[in-house]
Amino acid sequence: MGIEKICLQEAGHLIVRSPKYWQLVFKLYISTLKNALPAKVFRASYFFCRHIDDVLDGDRHVSDDHEDYVQNILSAMNTKNGGPQIVELYRFAIGHLVNMARADENSEEYFKRVIKDAMLFDYERAQTRQVLTQEELEKYYNDTFSPVMDLALMIAGSSLRSADLPESVTTQGHIYTIRDIEQDLSQGIINIPAEVLADSGIDVNRPFGKNEVLADPNLSEWVKTEVEVHHAKLKKWKQHLTDKGAKEVCWSLILQMDIFCRLHKLGIF
Repeated sequence: MGIEKICLQEAGHLIVRSPKYWQLVFKLYISTLKNALPAKVFRASYFFCRHIDDVLDGDRHVSDDHEDYVQNILSAMNTKNGGPQIVELYRFAIGHLVNMARADENSEEYFKRVIKDAMLFDYERAQTRQVLTQEELEKYYNDTFSPVMDLALMIAGSSLRSADLPESVTTQGHIYTIRDIEQDLSQGIINIPAEVLADSGIDVNRPFGKNEVLADPNLSEWVKTEVEVHHAKLKKWKQHLTDKGAKEVCWSLILQMDIFCRLHKLGIF
């Protein structure tokens, strides 16, 4: 099956799942009018990673054994053919990223890092509702957002990388933790530091949700502080965007998080 056909198939699954994805899919395709090849590489990369994440989250059923399916994908990423169909998107992207990457960059490792150290890590820790320390959470945020940002910046032709934009990692990690807290907790993913939970009235040995977090004085204050501290860092991130490619990648992310933080402060989220 051709690359665009696979991408359309993945886009269709997203739209059917929820109308909220219409805007995202539209943006992924409208960008082709301006930069056809980079847009196609980004689209293939996005749908490849999104497919794996959705499988592990249980939002997409392609196998009864989610982890085994993803391990098969990882194995196929080391070969030129075979494996689940979705790997063709990775092979297409890598075939072009080799010319977009700097001499010291390995785009293959960026993909593998986000799959192994972020997606599979999430899947495994959700099984036992593992609680992480603040230091472990910061590493998790870095493993999750650094490789994704680096790939996006690479495709956009930016001279910058996540190391040049440290706020791109910390703000996404901390703000998305608050934004997605209800869904994450329902799946067994706990992104509240162990040190913070230890000072709360929450029993981490049993399931708990957003309402219980907000009802706890210490956790409620932690949520408020997370939003305030990292909302302020968005401005600093924006100031570091010194080339067109970085602005194309980051401005919409910053805007979305800024809107969320403003609404959160008004008590809407």
